[in-house]
Amino acid sequence: MPSILIIDNDYPIRQDIYKFLERDGFIIETTTNAAEGIQLAISNEFEFALIEQELSDHSGLKVLQAIKRVKPEIACFIIAKNPSYETAVDAANLGACSYIPKPISYEELSFHLSKGEKHRQLFIEARNLRKERYYNLQELSREKSMFKTVLNAINGGVLVINAEGELVYFNDAALINLNLENLDSGEQILQK
Repeated sequence: MPSILIIDNDYPIRQDIYKFLERDGFIIETTTNAAEGIQLAISNEFEFALIEQELSDHSGLKVLQAIKRVKPEIACFIIAKNPSYETAVDAANLGACSYIPKPISYEELSFHLSKGEKHRQLFIEARNLRKERYYNLQELSREKSMFKTVLNAINGGVLVINAEGELVYFNDAALINLNLENLDSGEQILQK
């Protein structure tokens, strides 16, 4: 079941959102203050966070920034009683999926959560692809190192030339056996 953190000091709105989400089977945690909200977000595995723009003890944008710094995969939404274009832009720049004016209808909340889930899945997929690419580059580096070790151990010399006739790799034994002082990778060795 999806989980959501609601950080809002407006009790009636918080209760309405709670009822909407409870009906859809969400695991819900609520708080009224920024410090507790940040701590809950960091110490738990929430998929979503709804953050009031104007909390009594802090700015909702500061809360958003603190959560995204530690848990960037959480799909965060800023909800605002007094929405403004400038704050909406700031929220988007800090990583909010949406900036939602109050009052919030069930349909509107469902739409934003659906959009947030897609955003979250894309973020997780991109992060996993970056990790995979990093692992593959490390593996390639190890294989390249082993390849160089094997080629350097060949006493007869090795020259590797690509289809364009450019030198790709050589070992020291190749220089000695060909009576050459120096070769550079990328140098044209064969004429077309």
